[in-house]
Amino acid sequence: MIFGSGAIENSWAPILKCLTPHNFTNDITKDAANSALASLVYNLRFHTSESNNDDNINKCQIKLKNKRKDLCDYIQYYQESGQMRVRKELYEIIDTMIIPYCENLLFITTNWDTVVDEALLAHTSFKSLKVIHLHGTCNDPNTLYLPTEVSYEKYRSQEEQQQMRVKHSIVMDQLSFAQMIILYGISFSALDAELVQLFTSSMHINDSLENIKIIDRHPQCVAEKINIMMTHKRKVKIEGFCPEDLHNPTDFSLEYN
Repeated sequence: MIFGSGAIENSWAPILKCLTPHNFTNDITKDAANSALASLVYNLRFHTSESNNDDNINKCQIKLKNKRKDLCDYIQYYQESGQMRVRKELYEIIDTMIIPYCENLLFITTNWDTVVDEALLAHTSFKSLKVIHLHGTCNDPNTLYLPTEVSYEKYRSQEEQQQMRVKHSIVMDQLSFAQMIILYGISFSALDAELVQLFTSSMHINDSLENIKIIDRHPQCVAEKINIMMTHKRKVKIEGFCPEDLHNPTDFSLEYN
C-alpha cells in the first residue's frame, strides 16, 4: 500500500501553521505552502549550481535546515497532542482489503509523520511491519524531502544521497513484482515528478500486477494519472473507491488493443 496525506485527518495543519507568517490573520493554503517550500529548494539548487559565492550557499542551506527542523517540531507536537490521527476507514481497509489477501506486505508513504505507522502497530498483529518513508520522517529533519526535491541534489551529502537511493531501489523492486497495489490518499502531485517516474518505471516491467485499488475522495483524478502511467502491454484492473463506501468500486480500467 502507498499512502499519502489523505490517509490522515489534519495532516496539513502543522505544516500550514509552521509556514504561515505571524502577521497573517488566517493560515495559508496548501498551494501557498508548497510554493514556499519549493522556493527554498529552488534557491539552494540555483546557488549550488550557478554561484561561486559560498556565503549565499551557506545562507540557503541554513535557511532550509532551520525550516526542516521547524516543520518536524510542529508535526511532532500535533501528532503527540492527538490533533493528527488516521481516518476511520484505514482500519476497514486493513481488515477487508489487505489482511485476507496479502501475505507479503509493504507500506510506502510520502508522509513526514508516523501517525499511520503507530496505528498499524496498534491495530494489527503483523510480526514485522515495514513502512518506508520515501520523503523522510519528522524523527530526522535531515531526511525531509521538500516539494520538487529529487534524490540527487548537489547540496546533499553522499551519505544522504545513498540513503535515498536505497529507499528508492527497495520501492522500485517491490512495485515491480507486486500483484496488488492499494493507493490511499495519495495524489501523485506534479510537484513530485520523481515518484511519478518511479511508479511509471515499475509498472512497465511488472508482469504480475493484477489490480490497483485507489481510495480517495476523488478517485477519478488519481485513476486518470495512473492510466497515463500504465504500459499498454497488458490489462490491469483499476478500481476507485470513495472512503465512505469501500464496497462499491468504480471501474477505471482501460481496454488496450
